Amino acid sequence: MRIFFTTLVVSLFLNYNSASFANHANEPYCFDCMHKYKIGDKKNENYHEFESNLQDNDLSRTVNEMISDNKTGLISYLLWEKNKILVDQNRKSKYRGGYYPSHSVGKSLVGLVTGYALCGGYINHTVFDRIDYPTVAGTLYENQKLINLLNMQAGDDGIIGERLYRKDNPIRGKAPNTNTIPIKKVMKKYFKDKQHLGLEPGLTYNYSALTTNVVMNYVIYKTGDDWEKLLHKVFVEDAKVAKRVYFHKTLVKKKTGNRKSGEYGRYSFYADRYDYVRIANMMMK
Repeated sequence: MRIFFTTLVVSLFLNYNSASFANHANEPYCFDCMHKYKIGDKKNENYHEFESNLQDNDLSRTVNEMISDNKTGLISYLLWEKNKILVDQNRKSKYRGGYYPSHSVGKSLVGLVTGYALCGGYINHTVFDRIDYPTVAGTLYENQKLINLLNMQAGDDGIIGERLYRKDNPIRGKAPNTNTIPIKKVMKKYFKDKQHLGLEPGLTYNYSALTTNVVMNYVIYKTGDDWEKLLHKVFVEDAKVAKRVYFHKTLVKKKTGNRKSGEYGRYSFYADRYDYVRIANMMMK
């Protein structure tokens, strides 16, 4: 059975106030604070082109009011239907090059890349099998079922996550921000020999940035030299983005040199607003 989607709405919010959907504590919302995985060229060929038929109606006027009101946190709104953009309104991005950041949605993009790694044969088992990842040996993530990590049911609630600490990335809700520390260092310093926290994996949902980073770095480990090739396949070849897109690394520019290889995956993602539509359209198809 094939399901065809004809309508797509992509709205982008900034973390100004109660409009935020997750509590990203201590996140450096700075485009140039961290090193990045650069995916594609500044201008890609063969990108997906949109037609426009902009509407002047109640919806477009309501969107305009919301974007004009800084209290709403809405900075961009695109309504795409049957390959035509019907509503296209935005506030200018404060990031260089007109990019817009994604943090929570970036977690879904890690899931997308993981699916590609499975289908591409880099991970030679199913999501219901246990991961084989030396970096997490001796921690509560060792031999976890991949599905538990993807569903944020790793049983890591006692150390990190929103279920107990109301924040998704710091250790026990305080510090440090695990999005800014390479995964090997996080595992060695905060999770070594902590296999048992009294919580069985697969039972409780615990929204966690680190769980996503474990998945992402596992995929980096499994794909090896093909990691950036896989990213190119997903976003440039299949999503057909028009501009370069980025995943942040867990490497702070001021503290760490840029290393070309290694497990530095972090789900935070940056793209042009139209490229978010291209990616979402590809995901739905």
